[in-house]
Amino acid sequence: MGNAMLCKDYIITKQCLILIRKFASKQVGKGTGSFGKRRNKTHTLCVRCGRRSFHLQKSRCSACGFPSARKRKYNWSVKAIRRKTTGTGRMRYLRHVPRRFKTGFREGNDLYFQMNGRMLLKVIILGDSGVGKTSLMNQYVNRKFSNQYKATIGADFLTKEVQVEDKLFTLQIWDTAGQERFQSLGVAFYRGADCCVLVHDVNVMKSFDNLNNWREEFLIQASPSDPENFPFVVLGNKIDVDGGNSRVVSEKKAKAWCASKGNIPYFETSAKEGFNVEAAFECIARNALKNEPEEEIYLPDTIDVAGGRQQRSATGCEC
Repeated sequence: MGNAMLCKDYIITKQCLILIRKFASKQVGKGTGSFGKRRNKTHTLCVRCGRRSFHLQKSRCSACGFPSARKRKYNWSVKAIRRKTTGTGRMRYLRHVPRRFKTGFREGNDLYFQMNGRMLLKVIILGDSGVGKTSLMNQYVNRKFSNQYKATIGADFLTKEVQVEDKLFTLQIWDTAGQERFQSLGVAFYRGADCCVLVHDVNVMKSFDNLNNWREEFLIQASPSDPENFPFVVLGNKIDVDGGNSRVVSEKKAKAWCASKGNIPYFETSAKEGFNVEAAFECIARNALKNEPEEEIYLPDTIDVAGGRQQRSATGCEC
C-alpha cells in the first residue's frame, strides 16, 4: 500500500506539472503573462506609490488603486545598461539621476563649481552662542526667520549665488557653533576661508568683549598667508530688541574697536526684520572676492627652434 500511495502521489504531482506547462504555453505571445518569453517593455508606474504594474489593460494601479498612471519605456536588461553606460562613462541615458549623485559635488566641493565655471567664495561666521549667526544666514539665503532657538551642533552651511562686478559667484556661508565644547572643531572649518564674519549681540556686553578672542583664534587656526590684511566684517545684531532700550554696546564703541583692528567694516543688523542684512553680505562677498588669489598662468621659456637646427646641421647630423 505504501508503494501504491507513493505512485499515486507521483501521478498527481506529474499531472499538476502538466497543467502548469499547458497554462504557460497559452500565455506565450500575449505579452502580459509571467511565463511568456516575449514581454512588453512598457511598464506602468503609479503616480502615487511609484510601483510597477503589469496589468496594462487596467486604468488603475493594482497596488493602491490610483486611477491615473504613467507609462514609461525602460529596458531592464543588464547587458543593455552596461552597453549604454560603460562606453562613454556618462549617465546620459538615465533620465532620473539618483539624489546621491546630484548632491555629491554640490555640497561643499570646489571641483563642482570649477567644472561649472563658477568661483566659490567661502565665508565663516563666528561669535558667541545665541547672537543670531544662524538667523542671519537663513535671513540672507532663505528670507526666513524663526523665533525658536536651536543651538548649532558642530557647523552647518548654506550656499547662494551672488553677482559681484558683473560676475557670478557661489557664496558658501559656514555657520559655526558658539559653544565652547565645539570650538575644537574649528580647525576643519576655518581652513580655506576667504572672509570671516564676527557677530555680537548689541544687548550683551560679553559677546562684544569676546570678539577679539574669536578673531585671534581664527587667525591661529586658519593660518592665512597674510594675517594682517585678511578681511573681517563685524555685525552688531539684534538692534530691534526692546526698541533699542536694552542696548549696552553703542555704535560708536563698536566702530572704534573695528578701527583699532585695521578699519574693519561694521554693520548693525536685525535678523528678525531683515534690516541691513543684504547690504552686509554684499560687503562680505566683495571682501571675500578681494582675498581670492588670482590664478597663476605658467608660461614656459621660449625655445629657439631655428637655432637648434642650425647647431645640429653644423655637426653633420640630420636628426
